[in-house]
Amino acid sequence: MSTPRTSPERRPVPALVALANAGRPRRAPRARHGHSDDPFADLKSAQLLLDPLHLSCRVEANDLPVLWAMASEVTRIADALVHGETPPDPDVLNAAGAEARARPLLDLTGRTPAASNLWQYSGAPAELAHRVICELGSLDPSRLKECERPECTLVFYDTTRPGTQRWHAEDPCGWHERQMRYRSKGDDRT
Repeated sequence: MSTPRTSPERRPVPALVALANAGRPRRAPRARHGHSDDPFADLKSAQLLLDPLHLSCRVEANDLPVLWAMASEVTRIADALVHGETPPDPDVLNAAGAEARARPLLDLTGRTPAASNLWQYSGAPAELAHRVICELGSLDPSRLKECERPECTLVFYDTTRPGTQRWHAEDPCGWHERQMRYRSKGDDRT
C-alpha cells in the first residue's frame, strides 16, 4: 500500500483559498496598482472564480448573495487564522452546509467491503460550504499564510514540507521580491 505524498495537514485547501481571496485586490501584469472586483457581482465572474474548483452543481444567479456572504465570512476566518486570532462564528458556512446531505454507500467490488458517504447538494452554495468546512476542519492553521510581499495581501496554504513558503505564487511575487533584493544590493555597492 502506498503512502500519500502529503499528510492531511499539508493537502491543499483550494475552496478556502479561492473564497478567502475572492475580494482581495489583485494587480494585472505590468499594472502599478491592484484593483478589487466583486467576483459575485454577476454570474459570469462567479463562474470564472469557481470553475477551477469543479463543483458538481451549477452556480445560479440566485446563489450570488449567499456566495458573496460565504466569501466575506471565509475571508474574515482566514484573516483571523493568519494573524493567530479567534475566528468569527461560521454562521453562513454552517447554514449553507446544512443543505448538504449524505447517505451511506456500501461498495462490495473489492475483496473487502468498503463504506463511504455519497454527498448530495441542494446547490452550489451547499457544495462549496461542505468543501470549505472539510478543508477548515483538516488544515494546520500555521500553514495558512498571507503573501510576504508588502504589495500583496493574497492568502495561500503552505504545502511545502518545511512550511517555509513566503509568497502566494512564484510569479509575480517571488520573482519581484528577489528582483528588489538584488537591486537593493546593487545600490549598496555603488
